[in-house]
Parts: sequence; structure tokens; C-alpha cells
Amino acid sequence: MGNNFDEGFGDSFQETTKPRKKEARHMAKKIIKDLGITEAPINLRAIIEHVQKDYNLHVLSNDLSTNISGMLVKITELEDKKEDPTFVLGFNKNDPWCRRRFTIGHEIGHLLFGTLCNGIIESQSPTETECHCFSAELLMPKSILKDDFQKLQSIPELAKKYLVSEEAVGIKLGDDRLLKF
Repeated sequence: MGNNFDEGFGDSFQETTKPRKKEARHMAKKIIKDLGITEAPINLRAIIEHVQKDYNLHVLSNDLSTNISGMLVKITELEDKKEDPTFVLGFNKNDPWCRRRFTIGHEIGHLLFGTLCNGIIESQSPTETECHCFSAELLMPKSILKDDFQKLQSIPELAKKYLVSEEAVGIKLGDDRLLKF
């Protein structure tokens, strides 16, 4: 997998003008393939451990304010020039479990893309959109979701199976053009 950032990761935030959705899906698919995942629910712990092979990443549950679901922080004070950077992924322990899963996937997307939040929380920004896309593909891979949707054809049942929200399933089915209107 390898690191997708240089030493200045997050030091100067540059917003992309267009979300890299194709790249986001590709990165998620690669992780799913590398881990040999073929059915839902997706084992998020296995994904975290896989990412930790390439990144010094710590995942922590935090009591965050109600408007913050998660964050990715690069800790520079601990860095020795010879060591890899240390990252802390924090998620809000007060959010429902399905939201926490999506948030963890989203923050892993930031790590793999080498992006950090610029302090402005804008859920429709290109960077946030690509991390949402990454998380959705990671937790609901199209190849698996397509087969399950043909069998179940129920958003609530799919949400239970994938351990995500009904809203996330609905959006993903639409994005993947699996829902016909």
C-alpha cells in the first residue's frame, strides 16, 4: 500500500477542486481484495490492522462534542526524523455504532489520501466527499452489495447486515446505480 503523503502531510492543506471518487473506490477495493473479504459485514478491525502495517495509527474512542464524529491527528512532537509519523484516529463514542464504523472508514480515507481537515467542517467539500466515498466502498463493497441487494432487496435488512445506517445503504445503492426509480 505505501504512504501517500510526504513529510509535510497536513502541514499545508490543499483542497482538491474535484473529489477523487474513482481513486477512493479503487483504494477501498484494494484493501477488500488484499484481505480476501467476500461477505458482509466487513471486519473493520481487520481493516484497521491492515492499515497499521503501513502507518503508525492509533484508534481511540473519545467523548467528542455532538457535532464532531471523528478526527485524524498527526502527532509531530513524538516524531523522530528516523521514524514514521504517528497518527491518532479518534471517533465519537456517543454516536451510534453504525455511524462510528462509517466515521472510522472516513478517517482512514483521510489517512490514505494524505489529507487533513482544514478546520472548516464542510461535508460537501471535495476532500470530504472522496472520504465518504472511500468509507462507503470499504464498508459496502459494490461487488458484495450487488449480490446481497438482489437477494434481500430491503434497505433496512441490508443496513443490519452491513452494520451501517439505512441512509448510508440508500446513498450507496443510488451511487452504484443499483436502485431503479
